This record gives sequence, C-alpha cells and structure tokens, in this order.
Amino acid sequence: MDPDDERQARADEESYGALLDRFAGLYLHCTSWQSFRKIFDCGQIIANTGQFKVSYGQTLRSYGYREGFVPIFDFVSPRRRDILRHASNWGSFLYGNGSKGKLFGVAMEIDGAWVEPRVIRASEVTESFVEAFRVPVVEAWIPESIPFDVVTTVRLVASGHPIEVIGPPITLDRLEDARVDLTRKIREQRPPGAGLSLRFRLLDREHRRSTRSEPG
Repeated sequence: MDPDDERQARADEESYGALLDRFAGLYLHCTSWQSFRKIFDCGQIIANTGQFKVSYGQTLRSYGYREGFVPIFDFVSPRRRDILRHASNWGSFLYGNGSKGKLFGVAMEIDGAWVEPRVIRASEVTESFVEAFRVPVVEAWIPESIPFDVVTTVRLVASGHPIEVIGPPITLDRLEDARVDLTRKIREQRPPGAGLSLRFRLLDREHRRSTRSEPG
C-alpha cells in the first residue's frame, strides 16, 4: 500500500472505525422518523418515484430515484477500508443528516437472506455515476418494494447517544417508547438556551393546536 494511503487508512479507522463496528455486516435502509412511521403503517418500504417529498436535494438526481429502486446501505460486501474512506458521506445519513428538526435517524436492518438474491450492488453498475448521485461504495439498491416483515431490527441513531435497538417484536408501543426516551435524552443534553427555545416552540404549538380545536 502507498504510504499516504496507509496513513489515510489509519486515520479513517481511528475516526470512524468504532462507528462502522455498529453496522458492519448489515443491510440498512435509513430514513427519518416521520418517513419511518409511514413505512410502518403501510407495511413496506416503497421506492420514491416522485410521490413523496424528498429530504435531500441530491435525491432528485440519484441513481435509485431515476431507476425507481429502493436504496439501501450495503455494509456487507465492500472492503472495510473502502467503507471507512467514505464514512463522512454515509454517516450523515445514519444520523438524519443533521437536518433542521431531525433529532435522530432511523436505520432499519433488512434480513440478509432476503436481500442477497435481489440486491444490485454499486460494484455491479457499470455506467458512470457522474450524472447520477449516490453515496460512494456503500449504497446499493433493491428493484422492488421491501416488505416490513423482513426488517429484523429498527435502530434509532443520534449523535452522542447510545443507539436504541428495537428487535422482535417490533411493535408501535416499543417504537414509541424508544422514540420518547431518546428524544428526552437529546433535549436534556442541549444547552439551556436551546432547551428554553424548544419549550417556547412546543408551548406555542400546543396553543395553536388548542386554538384550532376550539369550536366556532
């Protein structure tokens, strides 16, 4: 290995190795809590071909969007060194991309036995990705809807907090309990000023809701 590549590999391992260890060997579909609830309610992960709002501008020019595929993260087949080299890309999606109003990300683990005969890996796509955006190395695609029955665990992922792992049975009560618990921990960790601002926003939201519900 080139000395510069070796130094970079060591730096990537030091910076992101512990994070990768949490997801190595898994196939994941990552989304926001709001989108996850829609998936849970309808019982499947459906490709976005324009019927849903997009969270990230890159989606509209992504390979999966163009082809009508469901994107997943493949932490199974790429080499560890290659995965770590692009950790700054995939890591932001796991944590909800740091978008406004998104306290955490939702990572659904998909049963590998179901994925293997269907997956289209990045290494299998021969065309150039210059015009079609993708997350380097780890993004793969499923050319059909993914039934929620093959989701084996749900992980709630927030920066600076232990991952909340919900395994079978994946029920709405257990999911809501985990969401409420993680949201509380995130808000308690915020600076006092940020917490006060949040409380004002929540109170204002409750006031507007109660106003709308009043008769007349």
